[in-house]
Order: sequence, then C-alpha cells, then structure tokens
Amino acid sequence: ALQSAVERDRWRILRPLAHRDFRALFTAVVLSIFAAGMWAVVMVYAVIGAGGGPLDLSLVAASNATGLLVCAIPGGIVADRVSRRAIVRIVALTDFLAITSVVVVGASGPVGIPQLVVVAFVLGAGAGFFFPAYSAILPRILPPGQLLAANGLEGAIRPGLQQAAWPAAAGLLLAALAPAHAAVLIAIAHGAAFVLLLFLRAEPAGTAVERADSSATSVLHDLREAVTFTVNTPWLLWTLLYATLWVLVAVGPEEVLL
Repeated sequence: ALQSAVERDRWRILRPLAHRDFRALFTAVVLSIFAAGMWAVVMVYAVIGAGGGPLDLSLVAASNATGLLVCAIPGGIVADRVSRRAIVRIVALTDFLAITSVVVVGASGPVGIPQLVVVAFVLGAGAGFFFPAYSAILPRILPPGQLLAANGLEGAIRPGLQQAAWPAAAGLLLAALAPAHAAVLIAIAHGAAFVLLLFLRAEPAGTAVERADSSATSVLHDLREAVTFTVNTPWLLWTLLYATLWVLVAVGPEEVLL
C-alpha cells in the first residue's frame, strides 16, 4: 500500500490538470508564454526592418519593461477588487489587438518604431495585470494541496518555453518570413488564449471577510500597504532589488547586444 501511494505521488505535479478550469487557464498561460517568447525575437527584427538601431531596440525593450513595472502592483490591487476572470480575458483580448495592429500595418510595409513602442508597453502592462489575476484565481479553483504543484508546473515551463523553445521557433520562422508575417502566429496565440478563457467558469465567491476587506480600504491604502510590506520584508526586498539590478546590468544589455 505504501509503495502504491508513493507511485501515485510521483504524478502529483500533474494532478491540477484534472480540473477543467485549470486546464483552460493553464493552456492560456502556455499560449501567452509562447507569444511572449516569439515576440522577443520578432520585435528585434521588426525594429531592424523599420530602420532602427540599438537605441531604438533599447527603447522598445524598455517600453515593455516599463509597462510591466508600472502595472505589476496596480495589477495586484485590481485583482483584489475586480473579477479575475474578466481581467485575464481583457488582457488576452488587448494583447491580441495589439499584435494584430503589427500584422495589419506590416502587411503593407515596415512597422514604425513608435507603434512598436506602444505595442511593447501594452504587452508589458498586460503581463502586469494577467499574472496577479492568474495567481489569485488558482486558490479558488484548486484544492489547497495542489497549489504548489500548479505553481511548480507554471514555473517549470516558463523558462524553457519563453526563453528557449519559442524564441528558437520564431528564429526559424523569421528565416523564411517577414517579421509581420511571423507576428501572425503571435496574434493567433493570443486569440486562442482569449477563446479558451471564455470557457473559464466564474470563480467561487470569496468569504464575507474577504469581500469586506477588499471594499473597506481605498486603492491608495492598498498601494501603501504593498510598498510597506515589500520594504519591511527583507528577503522579498533584497530579492526584488537583486533581480532588478541583474536585469538592468546583465539581461537587458545581453539581449540588445545579441
């Protein structure tokens, strides 16, 4: 019996996939990661196709990072007050429309740098709203014992897909297609994610205490609370500062130079 229990336990990381809503949500996340990984390469060649150089590429990349940075904390606050299901749907639809604009304009010529800057900001801002809402949905659609497995599943696929598999696929496509044509696949991925999220059922209502907490405080109060908590939590503060510095002095320059 013990051996049988251990055998079943080996598959615990996949158990969240037995839940219909998690399958829809997780597949949408995979599609979003696919789109982000391809955009990292397509964006570079779109800038080059528009006649841009390293400064323009840095501007587009910085716009994406700025959108994420500016919207990450507000995204968490909104996720406490608005339907998380509505948030992830709106983000998927907005991302689809933003990439579609690149496809439409690119069909008749190079996409301008200003448009790429705006699109990059929209995609970054979308991630800032999407993932807090995604994280907030999980405890409402999964048993508590499966939350670690669900987070581990998403954390395991993100680096492999977003930073390796999908950029490689984008490079192969760009060898045969123009950047705007390769962007069609990114638009399809966002569109498919939006369609999948339409099948996401309404999450169970929170407890009376949770509803009272979210309605009794102002947005500014929540924002101050988030900043204070971060500053007063050493491991969180220093991890955030380290990650920020690492991206600034290593990841960003490396991506632009390559």
